[in-house]
Amino acid sequence: MKYHNANCIDGTVLFASLLESASLHAGIVLVPGHAFVAWEKWRGSDEWDYLETTMIGTHDFDAANAAGRDRHKRWSARSGARLLKLNVLRSEGIWPME
Repeated sequence: MKYHNANCIDGTVLFASLLESASLHAGIVLVPGHAFVAWEKWRGSDEWDYLETTMIGTHDFDAANAAGRDRHKRWSARSGARLLKLNVLRSEGIWPME
């Protein structure tokens, strides 16, 4: 197989898991029909940054980061963005498949 692709939720869950493994507070942002990853900038700050995971492999990190920020800003203005924090999900007993 020459190209390997993931859909938005697959890539987002993978990135969130990797960020969590690196001891960062990670999150999954859900907007209508799409998902992308978030992480808390500084522990306890509740300030988040975003990455459009579907752009990885075709764009550089800065472009994917800017796109994630833009997407979050646009959907938050419409009250359409939902941030699911992995540490909260874990406290509710939601874990990845093993």
